[in-house]
Amino acid sequence: MKVAILVSNASVTGIGLYNTLICKALNRNDIESEIFVFSTTEAINDFSFYKDTNTGYIMSSFNDETYNTLNSYDYIFMTATPHVSEGDEYKDKFFDMLLNKITTKIIYIPHERQIRGYKRAYDPRMLTPEVLNIWHKIVTFDINAEVFTEFRKIMGDSIIDKFVELELPYEFNTNHWKPVSEKDKRITYFGRVNRLKYPGTIIEIAPQLHEAGWQAEMRGITRNIGVVAVKNLVYHWDEETNKMTKEPSRRILWFNKAYKQEHNIDKKVSYLERYDNPTGKVLVFPAYNYNEGIEALSHQAFGCDFFRLKGNIYGYCGEYAIFDMVTAGVIPVLDYDYASNSPVRVNGKDTGKTIYDFGAGLFLKSDLSNVDEVISEMTYLYENPDEYEKKRQHCLNVFAEHASMDNIVKNLIEAIQK
Repeated sequence: MKVAILVSNASVTGIGLYNTLICKALNRNDIESEIFVFSTTEAINDFSFYKDTNTGYIMSSFNDETYNTLNSYDYIFMTATPHVSEGDEYKDKFFDMLLNKITTKIIYIPHERQIRGYKRAYDPRMLTPEVLNIWHKIVTFDINAEVFTEFRKIMGDSIIDKFVELELPYEFNTNHWKPVSEKDKRITYFGRVNRLKYPGTIIEIAPQLHEAGWQAEMRGITRNIGVVAVKNLVYHWDEETNKMTKEPSRRILWFNKAYKQEHNIDKKVSYLERYDNPTGKVLVFPAYNYNEGIEALSHQAFGCDFFRLKGNIYGYCGEYAIFDMVTAGVIPVLDYDYASNSPVRVNGKDTGKTIYDFGAGLFLKSDLSNVDEVISEMTYLYENPDEYEKKRQHCLNVFAEHASMDNIVKNLIEAIQK
């Protein structure tokens, strides 16, 4: 069997990481696979993730030679389609290829959950019967999530037969693990700003962390609309008026020069330098090189990702930022609702137990009612190296089985052949 992974301008880390790992997993299971990248001229060199991870890819053009090559594969995995901002000529060629040039089976793998973001990101043609009809299968997180629900509104319930549950593979290792004695007493929010990850939580609990002797930081914060909307990240949030002001945040120290804050630290950013921050404010770093980011994270005791959804529509729910924390050798602090509604798989099958049931991390409730309890548990583990080691090893065991590359490829191939 041969699988082509087809992608448009996929420099986004999450999609890039999925492409890298699913390609590696397929090849490891004797399924020939390669990544084909289509790109606008402006973005042609913007594939830093593939370069950072030494992942090979084939830069492709719209011509008969490319179409014949793609059609020689048994399946095409379509993981990223043109962004709405791409030029019309490029988008027209891409959709002409999908609709008129490719004859092999296309498996569409969207990574979005919310329809608002999907509509904002992609060409409107992605939500037309003409395009939805060409997918052999649609591999996505949950059948009741907003994006797939929108597909059902357009196509009717017959499209349910195309649904395949998306699982995120990951290749764990302990190459970056440090003993507790070499770790800073710090917790890190690791990854981009996404409102579903509730990045403002780390800022909100920073005073309690500081009181208990902990430092807090955020890594991977780039300039976008979402960053400005986070309370007290860029601008000060007035608790009395319940409104954002134009004053700089009073809770942040910025290494990121994207915003001209009075609290900018005037020195060149180095992800591998150890910084002491006794101020009680949250230290904020910009985007990171993937490998350097993991190494920097490995020096911290805990990581955090407060991803959660409204309603029990998690389905199989992996988060690459959480996997990164575990492979960096830090214990993840996760949202309680996410953890208690996300099933864990063993040998590729549901266990009937959740991340919370397995105790694969620490779990903070969204109303912060147990914040003191979580911080006390962090302190206990940090001050008891043997217990810390047991906990992070347990997290690795659970998530490595949950995101097993071989099991996920087996499940995926079986599902698309039905």
